[in-house]
Amino acid sequence: MNNTLIAERPDWYRVEDDTVVTRDKAGNAVSLFGDDVLDIRAYTIGPRRNYMFFRGHLPDGASRALSDASTRQWKKVIYLLMHEAADTIPASSTLQAGSVYLKEFTFFAAERQLTLYEGLSSVAVVLDYVAQAGMESKAQRLHSILVKLHRLGVETTGLRVPLAQLHEPLLERFGQRAGYSQYPVMPTRIYQHFLSTCEHDLGVAEGVADALSDHLARVYAGESPGVSAALATVAAHFGCKDSPYVVSSLVASINALCQLVILSFTGMRAKEAEDLPYDCLSETPLDGVTHYTIEGVTTKLSGGRPRRARWVTSPFAARAVRLAQRLSGETHGAHGAQGYAESTDGSHLLFCRMGLPYGYAANRAASTVHNDIEAFRERVFPTITAEDIAELKRVDMHPAWEGEPKYALGQQWPSTRHQLRRTLALYAHRSGLVTLPTLKRQLQHITQEMSLYYACGSAFAKGFIDTGNTHFAKE
Repeated sequence: MNNTLIAERPDWYRVEDDTVVTRDKAGNAVSLFGDDVLDIRAYTIGPRRNYMFFRGHLPDGASRALSDASTRQWKKVIYLLMHEAADTIPASSTLQAGSVYLKEFTFFAAERQLTLYEGLSSVAVVLDYVAQAGMESKAQRLHSILVKLHRLGVETTGLRVPLAQLHEPLLERFGQRAGYSQYPVMPTRIYQHFLSTCEHDLGVAEGVADALSDHLARVYAGESPGVSAALATVAAHFGCKDSPYVVSSLVASINALCQLVILSFTGMRAKEAEDLPYDCLSETPLDGVTHYTIEGVTTKLSGGRPRRARWVTSPFAARAVRLAQRLSGETHGAHGAQGYAESTDGSHLLFCRMGLPYGYAANRAASTVHNDIEAFRERVFPTITAEDIAELKRVDMHPAWEGEPKYALGQQWPSTRHQLRRTLALYAHRSGLVTLPTLKRQLQHITQEMSLYYACGSAFAKGFIDTGNTHFAKE
């Protein structure tokens, strides 16, 4: 462990063991630099991991000197990222991800009898690490950490980062990731079919809201009510299997539908929808028209730290919010939650774990949401036609769409929740009714250039919003 690129100083910069690294929400110290576990509960929001562990980063047989040095250097980089690299502490998810990347690199370096710092200071070691199969995205993550350490300088970090030699190779490696492209836009025919199906299904679900609410109230009261004919019919419509859990499946399907409607008519990210607080809908009368906004949390405009965000939406999405409130309200109320109806802080979610049949959790999203949305996709989305491929080529001419198995003729459209975000951006911009700065605010983007990126291809998309469609961009 004698690398000349590591700054050699008689009093090599050290963070003392009694240095406070994390505090609780009251400002009291909870973790010191010498601890092997960091308590980061005060820096989290929603259902995230609350502790960061410094272990599992060394191969069997590593020497005590290598272990001590690498562990301390790992902790030190995390400390620097938290307290020196930016004006605010990054979000817990950002810290956890960075710690994972450092842990993996530390193990790689230790297999070569190098400390973390020795590995990071070696161009050959870093490039060997990212040259491994499947490391394309991690090359970008490692690059981000090295840039931050380089900017802090060797006097602060004790590490001389060879960024001049690593900058281009790391970004080139990142650019090699397979299948990289922005999310495809839904062709007009498929998008229209999806929106009309959502509107129809929301009406169907609203038609049994009273019966479903009554059924849930009885279940939470300890009864075992039978499934009414109306609920059974709607459950069959939503593709729910006839089983003892058919009502639970119906509730999950309706919640998935409500999420998709909200995503479609706001442009928010999937995680932002999952984390919506119960009391998220606002109505503002203006000149005889009621305008709707949905308020939640985003981490994309503040260095990864949660901040309040607001999305303009339509009466259609407002209906979806109210239906979801009807269902989760039964759950929160039955479990004795106090003040849930006014909850805006994430303590009581709009899409909570409802205890059907698993345990109730007021501030955690349902663990099956991805499966429920996938079931909706399989039931709703049509197969791809030659017309759809032709439109994809007009909107985004770079991918070889015919060579993509997922987009082959006759395949069901492979939708994702994030597609709704780019699709909204493209068609709204195409309509001419939404400017790029407005789109930036609506999508909670950091730069106008990113909004332009999402709206790329809008000149070649069909302007179905202009033809009398009730999409909220028209309002």
